[in-house]
Amino acid sequence: MRRDIILSQSTVASKGVPHKYEQLVVAGRKINRSTPTLRFGHKVDCVIALAQGARCKDVSAVYGHNPRTLRRWLRTADARGIEALREAPRGAPPKLPRETLREIQNAIKAGPQSAGLSAKTWTGPMLLKWIKTRFDKSLSLRHCERMLKAGIIMSPSPKQT
Repeated sequence: MRRDIILSQSTVASKGVPHKYEQLVVAGRKINRSTPTLRFGHKVDCVIALAQGARCKDVSAVYGHNPRTLRRWLRTADARGIEALREAPRGAPPKLPRETLREIQNAIKAGPQSAGLSAKTWTGPMLLKWIKTRFDKSLSLRHCERMLKAGIIMSPSPKQT
């Protein structure tokens, strides 16, 4: 069922959403919030509904957002364009570019000897020193160990004898 039809019938039920559409609304809310692209599309859907004259109260009931949030999205889209509704990147930017990470990954897979080191397997301190020497980048020891453990950079684990 299309959202504009849901919006036009939303005043039928006491919560603002007709009973027969409740499961559809719940499923739509889960899907629309799962990735940044879908969240952007979700915001655009809300803004379009408001721009076409739907009441903020009805859009709020159907999409599950606070009316203030909906008004803010509408003001943002009106002032700066619809693209302003896209999310900004979250978190700190990566310390190493992808090309560098690929090069590190290849060196790790080939083993420390291929990087000019005498050890048989990679360790966190060894990786830290090699990255500093090779790329002149400072990472924490914990960061290097986390990369090795998480499998971002795969390495053979040292054998215990």
